[in-house]
Amino acid sequence: MSAFILLILLFGMSAGDTATMCTPPPSDIVFILDSSSSIWPEDFVRELQFVENIANTFDIGLQENQTRIGILSFSHKLKIELHLKDSHNKPDVISAIRRVRHLTGGSSTAKALWAVKTRMFLRKNGARDKVRKIAVVITDGMSHSKSATKKAAETVRDFGVTIFAVGVGRDTIEAELQSIASEPAANFVFLVHGFQLLPKIQKSLLYQACNVTLHLDQHITDSPIPGDTLQADSTNVIDNCGGKPADVYFLLDSSSSIRKSDNQKQIEFVKDVVAMFDIGENKTRIGISTFSHRYKQEFSFQSHYNKNDLLDAINKISYLRGGTDTASALRNIRLQVFTPGVARQYVAHVLVVITDGYSRSPKSTEVEAALLHQMGVHVFAIGVTEDVDVKELKHIASDPGNDVQSFIFTVSNFDALETIKDVLAIRACNVVDLESVCTKDNDTDAIFLLDVASLGSKVSLGIIERINSVTLNVQLKTNLQFGFFVSQCSNIQDKELSSGSTVTKQTSRYSGFVGLVKKARRTGFSVGHGGRPKARQILFAFLDTALTPEAEIEIKMAREIGIDFIFIVIGDETDTKRVKPYVKGEQYILKYDTNRPGLFEESIGDMLCKGI
Repeated sequence: MSAFILLILLFGMSAGDTATMCTPPPSDIVFILDSSSSIWPEDFVRELQFVENIANTFDIGLQENQTRIGILSFSHKLKIELHLKDSHNKPDVISAIRRVRHLTGGSSTAKALWAVKTRMFLRKNGARDKVRKIAVVITDGMSHSKSATKKAAETVRDFGVTIFAVGVGRDTIEAELQSIASEPAANFVFLVHGFQLLPKIQKSLLYQACNVTLHLDQHITDSPIPGDTLQADSTNVIDNCGGKPADVYFLLDSSSSIRKSDNQKQIEFVKDVVAMFDIGENKTRIGISTFSHRYKQEFSFQSHYNKNDLLDAINKISYLRGGTDTASALRNIRLQVFTPGVARQYVAHVLVVITDGYSRSPKSTEVEAALLHQMGVHVFAIGVTEDVDVKELKHIASDPGNDVQSFIFTVSNFDALETIKDVLAIRACNVVDLESVCTKDNDTDAIFLLDVASLGSKVSLGIIERINSVTLNVQLKTNLQFGFFVSQCSNIQDKELSSGSTVTKQTSRYSGFVGLVKKARRTGFSVGHGGRPKARQILFAFLDTALTPEAEIEIKMAREIGIDFIFIVIGDETDTKRVKPYVKGEQYILKYDTNRPGLFEESIGDMLCKGI
């Protein structure tokens, strides 16, 4: 393998000469682009240029004899940049490549590979039968989980997709690239020592792409798949979710048609799925209701933030008996569960409905489900037994008749629920990662100011932990960069604005709150320290004492150059009257309760989500 790589680097043009003799056949090609923080901005541009150069060699279009291009970028999160169905012509594809933005964050390669199968190679998104399906993975380092990445790659290859793995840099692991790529590795694994060397492998990669085998036995489908044919490794679930926050609610059929023993199997299934999520007040929250001809909320999102307590509560779920009034149950979910003040507004809303038969009023059920969809709730419908009405499941599930594969499961009996637990969790995670629930579209540079000498190290470290949790977990359309400055003589390091969000060594010459405002005003938002000229500039200032006249002067000077302030008050003794003149409204003055710090995180997340 190493010899092959060396030959490419030394004699890339010889392999490339053969490539010029090859006319690439019609294919569906998806590029999976590493967009993590370890890639420098200039190298990310080189990665995009490499993809653009390859795309330029194909006859791109939607005709059957043309090639379609899809693009998926990933870090710890995912973003679909271009569906296969949207590659109308070469200029459109080139424009889409040039619009790709650097995500930053970690490297969840497994998550990206799962999305190739569950999101990209779907007929509704432009994938075709009887053409070559190719995925090109470009990465510069190790994934979060080698085992999860290997399993995801196997699943994609078994689906009939040929995978090329391109490793860039000295931190890539050749063995992991081999676990991703198709065989033989000599044809499908490429390794270069820097992004500037990617052009050396371009012709060789194209030559190998020309000779990809067409898998005629594989067929694209968007129809509901029986649950007992779906399997996944639960380690993938943890890697896919990565601690992303969500509000996930289960609605369980508890009518008389379900035997008590089957009801217990349903409960065990819910426990198994819930166990795969990262549960917490500021992570994933779980709620459950049961229904028959009546509706009963077993517990709400606010009831259990500890996983063991949650699992114990699930064990105590009651068995109702009676008819099946699905419409009434969905109405209660809409009016009582996914409402402001109950469900968090800046996280994904997911509802899992399990039923074993027909509802009392199919038309009313369809109407209520549609209202939930309009609210932005992602609804999964699980039908158990042969008596279930698949047509009704399509109405209950999100995107009925369009994205059914992602949101509908059918199993022959309650024992078979076991076979879909991992896949359900993975698909729920895909919703959390791919569907942004924030609506504001703007660029924001935010710096948090903490006077550690005044606040204390323990409180300051707790705040920083909350800041990291919010900014990494909230799914924002806004392109947020954040940092924090701490006062001098602290063991905590500053974190400047940067695309990589890198912690830098503290070199502050300023002390106290006044010094922090001065530092942020003078250098915090400068281009040299990661600031963006057209981004909104915001200072989150933590206060546990009244503002001094000196501090007010610095705040006024900062506001004069366009910096906005949000004040977070700690303690009941801090007088907020003196900060009111420096904010746009009272909603920009928050409280930080050291006994309930999660409230601060939720408030900040909501503000960031709305664009502040």
